[in-house]
Amino acid sequence: MLAAILTLCGIMVMTSCSNNDDDPAGQSDQEYKGVPLANRLSMVIKYRFQDRMGSYTDTSGQVQAYHPYSVVDARLTWQTDTYSLYAEANNLFNKRYVDFGNVPQPGCWLLAGAAITLGGSQDR
Repeated sequence: MLAAILTLCGIMVMTSCSNNDDDPAGQSDQEYKGVPLANRLSMVIKYRFQDRMGSYTDTSGQVQAYHPYSVVDARLTWQTDTYSLYAEANNLFNKRYVDFGNVPQPGCWLLAGAAITLGGSQDR
């Protein structure tokens, strides 16, 4: 996987490209710290491009090649020494695409949460 980090106008943009079927989402386990927007507030915007090799059989029995697609995700985080709060939007532009086995992937979806650190400072 090729990954690059660019900082533009105070917003971190992560791009990744993958032809590796072992990493079907074109994602990495590596975490990126967001660029500070305010004292404890940061934002990360991720752009993923996937050009998968291979094909699948659709519901009518026809063999179809996987089509390349790109997805944009964003995450806003409020960070303190003992906790963090976040809101995340995945597939911001509601791109319709299929994954292995012709499984349709969700359109735009939202997620929010919190993380608490017990007994030490957080490294995020």
